[in-house]
Amino acid sequence: MALKIIDSSRYRYLVECENVINFWFILKYLVDTPYLKNYIVKNYEGGNTLVSREAWKEEGIMFKEIKPSVFLFPYDSIGFVLDDSIHNARIIIVDNYSEDINHEVENELLINVQNTDKLIISLQKEKMPVFVSLYLLSYMKLGFDKTFLNSLAKVLTPIQYDNTIQLEYISSSFSISLKGISFIIKVVNEDKEKVFYKIGYYKKKCRREQIKEEKVRTLGYLKKKILSSNMYYYILYYFLMALGLILIFLFFRKIFYFLVIFSILAYIINRFLRKNAYRIFSGTEKIVNGDNGN
Repeated sequence: MALKIIDSSRYRYLVECENVINFWFILKYLVDTPYLKNYIVKNYEGGNTLVSREAWKEEGIMFKEIKPSVFLFPYDSIGFVLDDSIHNARIIIVDNYSEDINHEVENELLINVQNTDKLIISLQKEKMPVFVSLYLLSYMKLGFDKTFLNSLAKVLTPIQYDNTIQLEYISSSFSISLKGISFIIKVVNEDKEKVFYKIGYYKKKCRREQIKEEKVRTLGYLKKKILSSNMYYYILYYFLMALGLILIFLFFRKIFYFLVIFSILAYIINRFLRKNAYRIFSGTEKIVNGDNGN
């Protein structure tokens, strides 16, 4: 899923993307002094909401129900929500809660989770490069440290976000070599113009190079481009894929088992490399995607 800028005001962006970022990373890198903030939680649906409020209190969770189904959490207890399997929630981060203030407008950050998979976030414009960096690294399932994150944010800062409607990681473009880590992103502006950037990371520094679409030759991008040109291509592609696997299983069972084992091993190795490649080309700070970042 591409990252979409669905609204822009003088000081803020409203962004929609896939819900792949660890919420603790959002607090650590996008919120100033998160431990001093108050957290308003609305429309909350998750595993915790299946039990009573009394059960929350018995667990020692500090919260106040300021309105029906509207909760105020301090930092010490917000992990109760952030670590939950959230289906829906609207989390508003403020310095101090007041009934006289419209915190839907006056806030430092607003996080809206919809149907588990969709994340809509309202953030200050100067935080946008860091958020985009967090999204890309999380979407690619890459481990990262502060050096990697800050360097990536630096090369993404010159992008004209006011004129951008969509930013997308190009599928299958991630690679690791002696030259470092590299991947390609696509930026679409208001005029539907597409700009492609190749991002590289080596010796603790990211570099950005604008490239032509003709140089984007990844199988994932070419497949998506071909299949999106006609809806019937999708049907034909997946039908032939399923048919091929069935035929291999029926007539070449040993090859089928080999492919299954090879795919599992390739997946494990790929995940390991993605989680740890940054250590080779960056510093030694151990922040791996999936930790809470505290």
